[in-house]
Amino acid sequence: IEMNRQTNATLEAIAQAIFKEWFVDFRFPGATGEMQDSELGPIPKMWRVGKLGDLLSFRNGKSSPERNNINGYPVYGANGVIGFASIYNSTDRTIIIGRVGSYCGAIYYTTQKAFVTENAIIAEVYNQNSSLFSFFLMERLNLNNYKVGSGQPLLNQTILEGIDVLLPYEDIVGKFENVLLPHFINIQNNEQQSAALSAIRDALLP
Repeated sequence: IEMNRQTNATLEAIAQAIFKEWFVDFRFPGATGEMQDSELGPIPKMWRVGKLGDLLSFRNGKSSPERNNINGYPVYGANGVIGFASIYNSTDRTIIIGRVGSYCGAIYYTTQKAFVTENAIIAEVYNQNSSLFSFFLMERLNLNNYKVGSGQPLLNQTILEGIDVLLPYEDIVGKFENVLLPHFINIQNNEQQSAALSAIRDALLP
């Protein structure tokens, strides 16, 4: 379990470093250094500013199904995986966003089908080759800053759709997906293995 945790931390750090290099510092493959002005500041030529809704569609999750702790499709709440179930309501390469409460704006990525509860929002990309780009883009947006309501913080689909974002050309986004997707498949496999090992450990120790 600890080995899996350390491996995943390393893989996630590598992915974040590549995203920053390509899409924040603009040192991506084929970069010419030519820039243009935009509402978000200087950006590379051929890139544009759009809305988050140009990349993704958003919908709320559903009431949680019957869950177990070992196998099936992962079930996501606002605070991440909360168990496993025999049914799913989202496709693979889906982004999950915490919708209410203290985890409002928390963000998760799954390479496999999953069930998302009503405490979270399902974000599905229009172009599957932009799923990891969209995930890291939203991570850097710090979505908790966009919540409304004081007593019970809340994010809704309309707020998310209207956020201004940088949109690179599709070729570089596709290259990013091809480089990082194998790492994220490994991360999810490690997480599922650790969950199963934890359940076995907790059953055996008593």
